[in-house]
Order: sequence, then structure tokens, then C-alpha cells
Amino acid sequence: MSRILFTNSEWCQDGDLGIDIFSSDKLNSPTMKDPDNTTLEAIGRRLALTRQVLGFQQNEFCERAKIAPNTYNQYEKGRKRPSVPNAIKLCEAYGLTLDWIFRGDPSGLRYETADAIKAARKARGA
Repeated sequence: MSRILFTNSEWCQDGDLGIDIFSSDKLNSPTMKDPDNTTLEAIGRRLALTRQVLGFQQNEFCERAKIAPNTYNQYEKGRKRPSVPNAIKLCEAYGLTLDWIFRGDPSGLRYETADAIKAARKARGA
């Protein structure tokens, strides 16, 4: 099976690695529908909002997902992009999607979660 991967500045094809590689350069590309949704800060805001609407303190949230608290804190503060393995842990623990975490697309979220996020954003005027 061949996968299309991209690195810092170019696309490449790989048949054996079996991993997907993506860079912030491509994620923040002007060709994306809303590039502001993919910034570290936007990802951090989404994670914090999601955690809050699910009713967790930060330490409980990362503990349940088996992510080190200091690592998770860096995600919410917009200092680090979640690694794919850690993002998958969040998806499995809370019914999230990678599209939600990295792109801000709520279409795959559970209805209750998406509705609570929408209500919280409306209340905050966002």
C-alpha cells in the first residue's frame, strides 16, 4: 500500500513506512478552508473548550487519556501541537475526532458534545 506523505516543503510517496507525516507548513497552508483553525492557539482553545464542556479539570482530563499533565498543558496553552498518538488517545477517551482536534471540524463529534460546544461558543460570543 502506498501512501502520499508530505514533509516540511514537499510531497513524497512512500510504500513501506506505514506512517502519515504532516508538517505545520502544510497544515497552515493558505489553500485550507480556514487556516486559522489549524494554528497551535486554535487547537489549544478547542481542547480547552472541549474539556470544559465535558466537565473535567485539566488534570482529570489528561489522566483519563493517559497523557502526561505537563504535555497536555502545552497543548491547551498553544505551545505544542498534539502528537498523533496523543490526539488518538484523546479521541478514544472522549469520543473526539482528529478532524475536530486538528482542523476544528465538529461533524464527526457526538451530537451531545457538538451541541454543548456550540452552546458554549455562543455564550462566549465566539
